[in-house]
Amino acid sequence: TKSGAYLDLSSYSSWEELASLGLDRLKSALMALNLKCGGTLEERAIRLFQTKGKRLQDLDPSLFSKPQNSKKSL
Repeated sequence: TKSGAYLDLSSYSSWEELASLGLDRLKSALMALNLKCGGTLEERAIRLFQTKGKRLQDLDPSLFSKPQNSKKSL
């Protein structure tokens, strides 16, 4: 299962403000939404800010992480 801590974006007016939270906090917030959580600080902040005021089903499908297979191929 994915884990992460939800982040209320209502008090942030730009992705730059989100970037001040740091890589780990942004990763956690992205994981909570099942969104891709890799990349640079800027990429993570922009990706998360794109979700502000939107329903998850209205987001670009490319923002979501791919399902992880429970079994790995050897």
